[in-house]
Amino acid sequence: MARETIERPTTRPSWHTRSSFLGDAFVIAVVGVLSLLMVAAANQLPDHVDHLTVSNPTEYELFVEVRGDQPGWLPLGIVSPRSDVRFVAPIDHGGTWELRFRSQGQVSDSISVARAELQARDWRLDVPDHVAAELRSAGAPPSPPR
Repeated sequence: MARETIERPTTRPSWHTRSSFLGDAFVIAVVGVLSLLMVAAANQLPDHVDHLTVSNPTEYELFVEVRGDQPGWLPLGIVSPRSDVRFVAPIDHGGTWELRFRSQGQVSDSISVARAELQARDWRLDVPDHVAAELRSAGAPPSPPR
C-alpha cells in the first residue's frame, strides 16, 4: 500500500490575517481608551474658589502658605507690607483652611480658619496682629521698602 503525503499550506488565507489584525487593533484601541479614562479619573483637578484676598497690615512682606486636611503646605503667594492681594482661583482646601506666614527667614504659628467664615467675609483674610508680634520676637527685622 502506498502512503499518501498531505502537505499543509504554510501561510494562512489573506482573510484570516486581516480579521486577526482587525481583532488585535480593536483590543488595543479598547485598552487605550480604558487607560486614558483611568488616568483622567486619577488626575482630576482640585476644586477652586473664585478668589482669596489677604490683607497684610504688618510691616513685613509675608510669604503665605496654606493647607487643608492634606499633609504639606502649598504656596499661596506674597503680600507686601501694609497691602492687600487678591489671589485668583486658589485651591479649595475644604472645611478648614490652615495658613502660615513667613518673613525674613522666620515662620509664624499657623492659624486655622473655617471655610464658612472665609465665605461669609467674601473670601477675605486679615492677617492677625499676633503674626507681626511673633516675627518681631523671633528677631525678624521689618521688610525693607521696595
